[in-house]
Amino acid sequence: MTLTGEKKIFYLTFSLLICLHLYLIWQQRLLPFLDLPNHLAAATVLRYFGDITNHFAEYYRADLFLQPNVFHLLFCSSSMFPSVETANAVFMSLYVILLPLAVLVLIIRLNGHIWYVLFSFLFLYNFNVGFGFTGFFFALPLLLFFVYLLLDYPGDNSFARRSLVVTLLLLLYFVHILVMLFALFLFFAVGWYLGRHSLKKVFAEYLLALPALLLLIAWWYLYHDSYSSRLWSFLGDYYQNDYIPTFFKRLQFLGFDNYRLYPRFTGYTVSWLISLAVLIPSFYTLVRNRKELRAYLTSTASTVIFIFTGGALLCYFLLPTGLPGQGYLYQRFAVIFILATVTAGSLLSSKKSNRFRTVTLIILCLVHLSLYFDYFTRFDRDNAGFTPSFIAGLQPEKRLAGLIADNSFRGHPTYLHFPNYNIIWNQGLSTSCITKYHFGVIRRGLSETTLPVYDELMHETDYILGNYADVDYLLVKGRLPVDYNTFISRFKLVKTSGNWFIYEKLLPADN
Repeated sequence: MTLTGEKKIFYLTFSLLICLHLYLIWQQRLLPFLDLPNHLAAATVLRYFGDITNHFAEYYRADLFLQPNVFHLLFCSSSMFPSVETANAVFMSLYVILLPLAVLVLIIRLNGHIWYVLFSFLFLYNFNVGFGFTGFFFALPLLLFFVYLLLDYPGDNSFARRSLVVTLLLLLYFVHILVMLFALFLFFAVGWYLGRHSLKKVFAEYLLALPALLLLIAWWYLYHDSYSSRLWSFLGDYYQNDYIPTFFKRLQFLGFDNYRLYPRFTGYTVSWLISLAVLIPSFYTLVRNRKELRAYLTSTASTVIFIFTGGALLCYFLLPTGLPGQGYLYQRFAVIFILATVTAGSLLSSKKSNRFRTVTLIILCLVHLSLYFDYFTRFDRDNAGFTPSFIAGLQPEKRLAGLIADNSFRGHPTYLHFPNYNIIWNQGLSTSCITKYHFGVIRRGLSETTLPVYDELMHETDYILGNYADVDYLLVKGRLPVDYNTFISRFKLVKTSGNWFIYEKLLPADN
């Protein structure tokens, strides 16, 4: 196939943007993603579990059997990489490549406007990435590839397609179960709508979901059967009392992605501008060509895309804010809705060459990249002294607790889980959230009195003052409240780097 001049420019731009984002990831020493240290610490525990160099086996236990959401954990704990952080950089690189590639493949398959693919770069560092939801954001390109497979239903009944459907559903289970559930929703909705005139075909298609459903049921029965009554009670109370107050905030979905670039109002303004720059062309195209839209909806491919878009919007507006032991649910779907809308808009956009539109889109992508380059490099610069050498020297068998009084970067919580770097860099023992999550796989091996629960937001002062008193080290960031003056006097300052401090517990003779 011979490429036209415009397509050559597109593929050159597409490749260049991927290379620049890969450079951004690899030049970064610390990534400013909130929960990422939790995931790296869990991978470190799993990778070095039982080694004589640490005491992980005494303090933790790991149960991986039939567990979902373990792809990042297994990937980063693999001994094929020199370190957990290197493995995560490779993982991030795969994501940076796969997300725009998945949008490209989908739009080409739909015969949509190819330049719309570049909009995906503006959401590489979406809400899920900023919060460090590693499994969820990596599942996004896999979800798009799954939607690609749905485009061939019901015409393609080949063994290859059916095998890929089964494989992707199973893979999504291990990457992130919430995305797998959404994929199942799309699978059943598309299967019923497009095959409703032949129940036999619908049933045959639905059988492809059976392995994933059996895996899901087995996992729930083994680990969460007792959680069911608590879950249903929570959901009943949530939709009765708490759902309506969240509705206004849900209308602000355009501000969820990219808002961490700057503090508060400025961050949300930038996020809105980026989202509007993406959605306005898509909605304008759909409205301007609404007469053609009906004709498009008669085709299988366009029907799938609009079910995809509507399903994402439905999840965004109907899912709860969180579940017991699991936070932030509906917010994760904002980027899925935006990517689906971009894909839908590409269907009806004019394929005629438009130099102004092309140049504007390229500039927008480069400006977005420069904003994140500044965001990442300033984060590294602000933490220039927070290095493995700062943690080095702490005895791995001794316990460290975190008191992150100043937890924000550019007005948003970012440092809450940095005590995990004692685990990651030093194979040490730290108070951490890796054992707190209901759907996690790393669990406590010893009681809370031996390794206290990590109160990352420092809300429970009495608990901290009572239970952190016996730890060996404190990692402190910022100035502690006056309530901690007597408590901190039992420790001596041993290391300082910028706004970071390490304290060691005073021996009886030192008191």
